[in-house]
Amino acid sequence: MMICDVCRRREAVIFVQQLSMQGKKEIHLCEECAREQGIDASSEKIAMNIENLINGFTAEKKVCSVCGRSLDDIRKTRQVGCPECYSAFKTEVQDMLGKKGIDLPYTGSMPKKLAYFRSLLTDRMAIQTKLKASLANEEYEKAAMYRDFLKTLEKTGRDYLFFTNNSSKSPDVYIEKLAGMNCVISRKQIMTSGDVTIEYLNAAYPGKRVYLVGTEALIKSFREGGIDLVEDDPDIVVIGFDTTLTYEKIVKASDYVRAGAVYLATHPDINCPVENGYITDVGAFCAMISLSAGVGEVKSLGKPNPETVDMAMLRAGWKNRSEIAFVGDRLYTDIAVGVNNGAHGLLVLTGEANMRDVQKSDTKPDAIFRDLSEIGSFLK
Repeated sequence: MMICDVCRRREAVIFVQQLSMQGKKEIHLCEECAREQGIDASSEKIAMNIENLINGFTAEKKVCSVCGRSLDDIRKTRQVGCPECYSAFKTEVQDMLGKKGIDLPYTGSMPKKLAYFRSLLTDRMAIQTKLKASLANEEYEKAAMYRDFLKTLEKTGRDYLFFTNNSSKSPDVYIEKLAGMNCVISRKQIMTSGDVTIEYLNAAYPGKRVYLVGTEALIKSFREGGIDLVEDDPDIVVIGFDTTLTYEKIVKASDYVRAGAVYLATHPDINCPVENGYITDVGAFCAMISLSAGVGEVKSLGKPNPETVDMAMLRAGWKNRSEIAFVGDRLYTDIAVGVNNGAHGLLVLTGEANMRDVQKSDTKPDAIFRDLSEIGSFLK
């Protein structure tokens, strides 16, 4: 038995269907509810009444993909569930406010869930790349937004670290680039997946022989970190983001893994974002080696793995995971490292992920923001 979509009690006996360029919409009505909506065989305005009913009913059923709040919930409580509600119900909310004579932007307070954050980790590469692009395109307002975000963190007494999964470059390169943007940080304020891997090797495999697939900068960092790098007969194979990758390196790594060497990767990213798109990253390298060597999944360090949170807390002296938030635009690394490891994940919609990705993903951010400036406005 089909139940009426309006009263949710009586049996539906009238079935209304509308076909349009946007697809098919259906409503099932009992006789009484249909009559209340002005739908009966003798009605001269039946077409108009059906259209109004369908449009209104569809809007009521629409829900926010982040918090699940419906338009009906908002109308009843006069409260939205999260910042994304303003995008999901933009037209409807504006219409509701307009009827009340309100045309000002929202200036509400920060949700309690986020108000106590003391520390923020953010992917330095995301900010740096966008800042560089903004300056190159003479988009000075955008460039100022990224700078202002960091200033807001400092003014509100929040610590921060820059973290990037990109293990191809030395941290010193990032420090120098940031200094050129009038953002001076110490070596302790920047971490890479290479740093996490070095820390892990020293703790879990002290003194072991390591074959490293990586750039000269990564090789230098490993040696400075006390890692015994070798070309032959290694105990461990580590795959880094090697922008100088050769076929010979892939063959050697595959042979060593096939022979039983411990198999690690600095991070799991499949692609690395660059100014004009993406380039192949460690995850894709490892897929090739794993297939050749006939082994299972490689153990990755960096985001989203717990070793990243552990090292960040150790380096910064943070004690409470619940007071740490990871900010980024990738669900499976930036957000997952927070929400899966006792911290928090704040998604910004200025990079890889969009709201459709959020809806499909098993990884759900604690909050979603349009950009860094919106986070900054909440933190002030």
